[in-house]
Amino acid sequence: MPTQGAARRPPERMQLLGRMMARLEVDVDRAARELLGARLREMVVRCRGCRHPELCAQWLEGEASGAPSFCPNARLFAAFRRAC
Repeated sequence: MPTQGAARRPPERMQLLGRMMARLEVDVDRAARELLGARLREMVVRCRGCRHPELCAQWLEGEASGAPSFCPNARLFAAFRRAC
């Protein structure tokens, strides 16, 4: 069985999702309450199916702010940003 790149495996994708949420100051508790299970699962599925995991990892290493345009969950991240 051929091995996939590290950024394409589910655990690494979930790490990227968690890092993106932290970086964008997403209120995870609020998102979990309001999105409920089905919508939260959709967000995870979008992340796992994203075509840009390497770009995501590079973006997370940089200094940019705001959700990147390539992110399939950008709107949800913006909607659930923590109030400062």
